Amino acid sequence: MLLRDPLRLVVPAGHQIARWPSVSLSEVGEERWIVGTRPHPCTDITLAVFATASISPTIVESRRGASAKAHSGQGSDRCR
Repeated sequence: MLLRDPLRLVVPAGHQIARWPSVSLSEVGEERWIVGTRPHPCTDITLAVFATASISPTIVESRRGASAKAHSGQGSDRCR
């Protein structure tokens, strides 16, 4: 392995997943997703990870910028 770069998941504070220390793709695969517009490395990598796991996330919105903020207005505009 050359590099390990974990993905971050942003959810509203009241969401049940917010209390979990970690989640798997299968656990979040059926959630509704807001992603950044394509092409963008963060969006492309996120969608590629799902595709590799044969999971089709439900994308409800694409937002312009480095990454998308959660509907709650919380989150980061930076891909980490």
